[in-house]
Amino acid sequence: MPPSWLEEEAHLPRKQRRTSQRLYECLQVDGYLGSYTAVQRYVKHWKKQRASSPTIKHAFVPLVFPMGDTCQFDWSQETAPLGGVVQTIKVAHNA
Repeated sequence: MPPSWLEEEAHLPRKQRRTSQRLYECLQVDGYLGSYTAVQRYVKHWKKQRASSPTIKHAFVPLVFPMGDTCQFDWSQETAPLGGVVQTIKVAHNA
């Protein structure tokens, strides 16, 4: 199987990629005489080998900032009595 087919379609959304069955059918048109299971094994091996190499999705870049350079906080909504009336207030929590 031309590895370029798998490489070319790797960036496409899953629904637009050819299945192993469709790849097998395309190979048969090009004169392939092997079995479907051989194509299926090759595609499985190719995917496993590709998954073992790091991708941008697997990269981790720790965020380290000098003291006082940044501030992180979370928002929440709390209820509190203000002037005898219970009101919903937005609160910033320092993390």
